[in-house]
Amino acid sequence: MAEDYAVVKSLIWMLERLLERKGFSYDDWRERFRESTSEKPARSDRTFYNHLRLLREDLLPVLNTRQALTSEEGQYKLAISLEESSGFSDTNMSNFLPLLHALNDRSSLVPFPAISLEEQLRKFSEVPSKTLERIIYKSTFAWRFDRNYLNEFLNAIHQETCLFVEPEGEERAPLEVEPLFLVNVDGAWHLLAQRRSMILQYNLSRVKSLRATDTPSSRRSGTELQVLRKRIELNWGASMVFDPENVHPAEKLTIRYRGSALRYARERFDSQLRQPNDPWFERKDSDGEIEITFMTDAYYEAVSECLRWGCDAEAVSPPDFRQAWIVKLKGLSEMLASISQKSQDRDEFCTALTTVL
Repeated sequence: MAEDYAVVKSLIWMLERLLERKGFSYDDWRERFRESTSEKPARSDRTFYNHLRLLREDLLPVLNTRQALTSEEGQYKLAISLEESSGFSDTNMSNFLPLLHALNDRSSLVPFPAISLEEQLRKFSEVPSKTLERIIYKSTFAWRFDRNYLNEFLNAIHQETCLFVEPEGEERAPLEVEPLFLVNVDGAWHLLAQRRSMILQYNLSRVKSLRATDTPSSRRSGTELQVLRKRIELNWGASMVFDPENVHPAEKLTIRYRGSALRYARERFDSQLRQPNDPWFERKDSDGEIEITFMTDAYYEAVSECLRWGCDAEAVSPPDFRQAWIVKLKGLSEMLASISQKSQDRDEFCTALTTVL
């Protein structure tokens, strides 16, 4: 994990040099990221060239720049400045969240938000504190969706305007709403917005289009936003992740989905839409069930994943993970038995629990 995190730090160092110094050299990179004093030429350093490839393919496109990264007299730079080619010094300058998401798209890199990584980005992007307060997230791998949605949300926050949201399907009508928060839970980004007196929720993986408008949004006091944020954190169980340099190695887990959880499993783990840089997982479909094997850094998140689907999600392997899930189920059974006023409620729950186990 620490090795993967070093890749992220290297990429952000390259971005910072492109912005502040208009370019960088291999010698500077080697001095910063190589512990040894090796004098081998840049062309033989595979690590350096792998990072250059990630910079070209994953990060520069997020900045809306079409300028090729060139090498001239040992200096790697763009044909024109990053500010001129992308407007990075204006709105995109402070919207570093899409950059983090681009990094997170690669299965080998640590998921955002990493506190150290975020601080490194903030050093050269002057992010307003009111922007960071609008984003609530926790660490899991992300669902696929249009990264421009993040920019549109942040643009609306900066400019204090509304968003026009067009959901997929015909169940919900397109609406102009006032953006409140972005909430990332279990890898899915949700927009929480206000329409008159109603609070609306949109899963950005199920949104057809989203754009900022010119309609001014209501101004809310810091106290009002803080109360809303605390309520969301409590209801969603959202939390910040710890420094990725200190987390334990990821482990393989298998969960079996059925019933009402099947649609969720099919959408989140769609093998046909999988790209080479997507987070690793394996999917096995059978009659009425789907087994998903994936990597996780913490059992407790995966146990919560099972519990929230009730009898429609089952912890399969490894044994320690399944046992942790069973312990939680038994704890729920004991809690219900102690507080239940009606034996019928307890009996129905225990019957369902026995069916799962």
